Amino acid sequence: MSAYNCSMIGLYGRSVVASITDWHIASDLAVRALQKALDAQHPVKDGLILHSAQGSQYTSKAFIEFCESVHVSQSMSKAGYPYDNDNGTGRHPFG
Repeated sequence: MSAYNCSMIGLYGRSVVASITDWHIASDLAVRALQKALDAQHPVKDGLILHSAQGSQYTSKAFIEFCESVHVSQSMSKAGYPYDNDNGTGRHPFG
């Protein structure tokens, strides 16, 4: 059985602000990681932008609705083009 990790990286400080590992890759994993990241950060007045790949955990109805409820705007790479997920550190931001 594989373990899956969802990490949220703050691009301003280029550090991991939340990381959760689970046995299943599902929208719940992404929701819990994003909630942990939001809880760990100072409130942002104008909302946040979350950039990710187009994985099913990020495109699920549950995750999209959660993002809307916490005023997080989603940004995604185009299909088959993961290069804009790299923030210059060799790590992939936001999952």
